[in-house]
Amino acid sequence: MDYPKELEKIKTITNEVIRKFFVERIEAGAKISPQITKLLISLAKFTLAGGKRLRAALVFYGYEAFGGKNLKAISYPAASLELLHSFVLIHDDIIDQDLLRRGFYIGKMLHALLNTLTPGFRGNIILEARKPASRGEVTVPAENLIRM
Repeated sequence: MDYPKELEKIKTITNEVIRKFFVERIEAGAKISPQITKLLISLAKFTLAGGKRLRAALVFYGYEAFGGKNLKAISYPAASLELLHSFVLIHDDIIDQDLLRRGFYIGKMLHALLNTLTPGFRGNIILEARKPASRGEVTVPAENLIRM
């Protein structure tokens, strides 16, 4: 098996699911408020900016090890794990008040954006949005964004 080639394939598949996830949320967020749109665009750029997608690769390889064949079906849980990882990184940066991650001044930018949102959004927006992806879906109704 050509692992570098396989990892690149997994990264491409996972990034496409993540990209679709954020496009849908950005469209829904645009109907709610410009601040949510800005936040989601920033989160999308951050999540798609880097990483080898090794967590996603472990999900794919585990699935295949147990006889799984449908790569599209497993791509949603794999992408969900990458979204959870981004949530953890951002949450860590907010707690530590770090300013730079993956070449982004994410801490400062997120502090400014999060301060414009209601307390229900702070620290939990990616975690809440991740839940449907873990069930094999990539949609979150706009009313769920409002409820957070």
